[in-house]
Parts: sequence; structure tokens; C-alpha cells
Amino acid sequence: MEFAFSEDQDELRRTARRFLEVASSEERVRAAMDTEQGYDSATWEQLSEELAWTALTIPEEYGGLGMSYLDLHPLMEEMGRALLCSPFFSTICLGANALLLGGSDPQKERHLPGIAAGETTATLAYAEKNNRMDAEGVEATYARSGAGYVLSGSKSYVLDGHTADLLIVAARSKNSKGADAVSLFLVPGDAEGLKRAWLPTMDQTRRLASVELRDLLVPPDALLGEEGQGWELCERTLDLARIALAAEQVGAAEMCLDMSVDYAKVRQQFGRPIGSFQAIKHKCADMLMMVESARSAAFYASALAGQGEPDLQEAASSAKVFCSDTFFHCAAENIQIHGGIGGFVVDLQLTKEEEAFRQEARAWLQEQLNGPFKDLQGRGASGDQDTYIEERVAWSKTMGAAGWNCIGWPKELGGRGCSIKEEAVFNEEYVRANGPGNVGHIGETLLGPTLIHFGSVEQQKRFLPPIVSGDEIWCQGYSEPGAGSDLANVQTKATLVGDDWIIEGQKIWTSGAEYSDWCFVLCRTDSEAPKHRGISYILVPMKQDGIEVRPIRQMGGSAEFAEVFFDGAKAHKDHVVGGINNGWKVAMGTLAFERGASTLGQQYLFQKEFEQVVAVAKRTGAASDPVFRQRIADAGIGLKIMRVNALRMLEHEGADLNREALISKLYWSNWHRDLGKLAMDLLGPEAELIDSAPYELTSMQKWYLFARADTIYAGSNQIQRNIIGERGLGLPKEPR
Repeated sequence: MEFAFSEDQDELRRTARRFLEVASSEERVRAAMDTEQGYDSATWEQLSEELAWTALTIPEEYGGLGMSYLDLHPLMEEMGRALLCSPFFSTICLGANALLLGGSDPQKERHLPGIAAGETTATLAYAEKNNRMDAEGVEATYARSGAGYVLSGSKSYVLDGHTADLLIVAARSKNSKGADAVSLFLVPGDAEGLKRAWLPTMDQTRRLASVELRDLLVPPDALLGEEGQGWELCERTLDLARIALAAEQVGAAEMCLDMSVDYAKVRQQFGRPIGSFQAIKHKCADMLMMVESARSAAFYASALAGQGEPDLQEAASSAKVFCSDTFFHCAAENIQIHGGIGGFVVDLQLTKEEEAFRQEARAWLQEQLNGPFKDLQGRGASGDQDTYIEERVAWSKTMGAAGWNCIGWPKELGGRGCSIKEEAVFNEEYVRANGPGNVGHIGETLLGPTLIHFGSVEQQKRFLPPIVSGDEIWCQGYSEPGAGSDLANVQTKATLVGDDWIIEGQKIWTSGAEYSDWCFVLCRTDSEAPKHRGISYILVPMKQDGIEVRPIRQMGGSAEFAEVFFDGAKAHKDHVVGGINNGWKVAMGTLAFERGASTLGQQYLFQKEFEQVVAVAKRTGAASDPVFRQRIADAGIGLKIMRVNALRMLEHEGADLNREALISKLYWSNWHRDLGKLAMDLLGPEAELIDSAPYELTSMQKWYLFARADTIYAGSNQIQRNIIGERGLGLPKEPR
């Protein structure tokens, strides 16, 4: 076996890339995603009629080109690289392969020429809602009826099943068990008794459908292969499909690598391209290692597919597993390198007074959240922050009127003067009551403590009371397009003119900017001073001319944060916190307060998500799988460690970060990201389905997608590790 592509295969790759750069551009992919069909018919005609891709692996006697599966490999890579939206995979890698492996001569003569010409689309319908991917998962049945067969039951996760002209359906002989009771049947897409529906999915580049078989009658020649040998045929077809999918994933992973490298060459942080930093170089090197290893695995499997080797099944499965992991890893690292482009009972020894405080909080929260604010239960959490804004503002005001906002603040500044233990108790009860996301949390947990520590008496009197009452909502103006983790490189400029600061510049990833009343903005007030010394921390009203807010749509479907453009916006000269050009110290203090008592509420939310994961494991039967049990146990252990570390961290007071606080963000963000992946793995194919069109995700899908940002915002993992090394371990700083 030669482990290299031929000149013809390389030319096919080049031709495919040129075509797909236009036909499957980002704009066209997004347009296809917005259609129920899921692909562009004109593009499909081009690739099938002009380029003859659909004829590639079809034998010449049936109108094809008779080329090998290895010839298909570079084409699949390029399709994956371009995220091509088309029924190619379902038609060629599932439908055509099943016909080639098990079809009679008349069946091949009838269907394969149409497939080769792109006139017929096909798919394989074998999976069902039970999520089992073995013969025992086939519950749809067939029974003889005269000279034909009657099919009954349903199928789910059918790739392009809502548009396919021909469906190959797996069904079991009635009242029979075992793999030898399963047969495959050819069912026309317009057959009477066939009902199909598009299933909205997280991945909108590849459509899935549900299929119902309502006593559907098919003729005797609809049987594909021998009766009772359907599952064996299905497995052989799926092996070939796994190989093609592995090749597709190699192409997509390589695209992620290329995007990362290109971006790392031009993105400036700390005065130089981020690709010059060892952490980014290592990431890119690891991605390259995985991509080329994945290509080897997929190449080997593709070569075996044309030789009938007995090791094909093992090679196909190995390639599928490794290439899937490679694609997932490279996609995650691409996101990282681009940056933002039953309750949990805390075992606290409570005094009688503290227990009374718990009961008071519980009673009030239950009364409100089961009464006037019942519709807000659980809303506004991860991936859902841009919903019910007016209602959540009203909730914040109600909380303030009842004395439940800012309970840890000193009494003389509007708080209750609660202890850390009482704050922990309240956060626990809040999550237990399924309280909504707090629109005022930026003001309460970040700006408020900053003003208490660094602000003037006048600033405290002006800005703290409206935070306590819920009358003013705050957002944070730190990150910029050219200064994400390199916070000292902010370029937004503030110039003092008379009694006002005039602000020019741009902020990005500003959570809640659309509905906020005020923003604390890091501005450069001395362009001649060293980066860290020429910055001021300025309080800016958002409702004024000179400020434009542009929401940023996220991959989870929400628009929780926005770009903010300052074009002559004004802030009063007295609204500088901590003194002019002293903003770096104040900003670092704000980041320290970010790791305060509110993190305990975050832990309780994580506990609820973990409980959802355990419930899914029990429902799907994965709880009995030793691999999943280990992953679930590891997640549970990590959650407990996170909680204990948070409690240790809260024993420290002040605006500097102790070692427990330094590791907090890195620890919980990685844990939460991995929990999301575990959740999706446990759900299996069900994880792809969403509640409704166009893009309404379930809660687990929302926090899975939102967790991708956890390792980026508020300081990426790479920056966190630098901080830990330099400030926690005393290692020398990188030269700047």
C-alpha cells in the first residue's frame, strides 16, 4: 500500500477547493442553513452534473466513473473544509453504498444511474429514538402482506430524510429478536403511508429528519439483499460511511488549524503577534500533530475500503474515533486562539440566627418565584442572558425593595452587612428556588465593591444606592478588538475638555450593553505614559448621543453581549475612579472582586447542571457504562474540589488575588467546558435535536455551547496560566 495521494487525486482536491471556495463560501453556507431543505439546489446541480462528483464511486455500468474510495477521500476532505451543505454524504456514502453492497442487479439498474447523475438523493434510516446504534435498537417492524411487505414504526436522526427521494429503511420481523430478524427495504420518498419531518438541530449544516411508517406497503422487490441479513448489510454500509466521515472531519480540522495559524500571525497582543508566544505555538503544533495523524488514519481506512480487507471494520472505527476527537479538539482550540471571536446543600455550621436567615430567604424567594415572577424561573442563565430583560429588571427592583440586593455590602452603604456564610446561604437558596439570571450582577458584584474600595465618598453616594435598588444597570467596558487579554493595550481614548471627558474608541464582548444605564470603561488618558500607567477607570452613561451598541450573535443563538462604539461620548470629570491614570490598579481590583461570594452561586448552578447530567445518564442507560461512570465520577469530584476552593478563597479579603483566587477561573472554566462535552456525549444523537425552528436550544445545549466561551472571557486560559506562573509562583515575566 502506498501512503500518498496520486497526482489525479491531488488535482481533484485542487479542483474541489477552487469550486467550494465560491460555492460553499461562508455567506452561502449561512444561506443554506436558513432553509428547511438545508442546501442550495443550484450548487447540488453543479457538483453532480458539471463536476460529476455524485458519479465518482458508482460503477461505469450504472452511469458512474468507477473510481475508488481512496479517490473519494480528498473530495470528502474538501467538503469538510468548506462545511458544504448538501445531501452528498447521505446519498453517496449511505444510500449508494447500501445499494452497491446489497442490491440486486435490477435494483442497481433502477436506482444507481439516477444517483450518479444527481437526479436521485438517497439515505439510510436505521436509528430510532431509543438512541441504540445496534440491531436491538431497531424496533420498527415489517410483516408479509400478500406479495409484499407492510412496514410500521418510526425512525429518527435520518440524515436528509425529509428530502431524500429514496429511503433505505431497517425494520425487524414482527415478534422476532436478534440481528438476524432485521431486513432493509427500499422506500420511495413519496410512498403512501410515509410521513417525514425535518428535525431542527444544533448543527444546521447537516439536516436530520424523523420518519414515520404508517402501515406502509412496499412490493416484494423492495427488499434489499437477503431477508434477515439487513443488519449485517447496514453495518458494512456504516463502516464505509465512517471512513468518508473521518475524511470529512480531517478537512474540517485542518481548516480550523489554518484559521488559527493565520490569525496567530496577525493578532497583536502585548506589542507582538500572539503566534510568537510559546503557549500559542504549542497549541498550533499539537493541532498539526493531530490533523496529520488523523489524515493517516483516514487514508489507511480509505485504502482498505477498496480492497475488501478483513481489518476494514477496525480501521473504519479507529479512524472515525480519532478523526472525531481531532476535529473537536481543533475546533475548540480555534475558538480559544481567536478568543471571544434539588439543590446543592452547603455543609455549613449555622447559628440559630443564620438558620433563621436561611428560612427568611427561602420563604421570600418561594413566594415571589411561585407567584408574580413564576415565568422567570430558570431564565437568563448561561446562553439565555438576552431573554426577559424587562421582567428581570422588574425582578431586580423587587429584590432591592425587599432588601435582597447587595446583601454583603456594609449597612451604611445600603447592604445588609451579611457575612460570607450568609451570602453563601442566600446564593444556595436562590438557585434552589430557580431564580433568574441577575441583570444587576455587574453592578452588585463588580462595580459596587470597586467603588466601596477605591471610590470617593461622592461617587459612593451617587452610584451605590441605584445599584441596591435595582434602578441602574451596569456593564463593563474592558475588552477591545486589539486588546482582549492584553488589557493594558486598550486604545479607547478619553480627553478632558472642560468638565467632561470626551471618549473615542470601541469596546467588544460587553455583556448587557443594550439594556445597561452605565458602563465602567477603561480608557487611555495619557498616550505618552507606559501602557499600564496611562489608563483611567471612568464611569460613562450609556443613554447618550455618541454611543452605538451593536449586538453580537453567538453560535448558541443568543446575543448576550455587544460591540460598543464611543464617538464623542461624554463622562463627567469627577467620574474617574481611583484617580487619573490609576485605572490599571482599579481594574485589577475589579477582577479580584469578580472572584468573590457570587462565585458560590455559580457553584450551585454547576451543581444543578451536574444533576441534569446524572439524570440523563440514568435515563439513557449510560450510568451502567464503566467509561461514562468514570467521567461522571470525575466531574462530581471536580465539583466538590471547586466548591471547597471557593470557600477557601472567600476567607481572603481585599482587592488583591490570593493563590486560591488565581486558580479559580482556570479550574472552573475547564471543568464546565468538559461537563458540557460529557452531557452531549451522554445524549448521543439526541444532542443534535433542538426544540423548534429556527434555533431554540434546550438548556443543556445552551450551557454546552456557552461553556466554549468560559475559557476565553475574563482572561483566557493562556493568560490565566501566565498570571499563575508569574504572580502565584514568582516565575519571571515574558519580555514585552
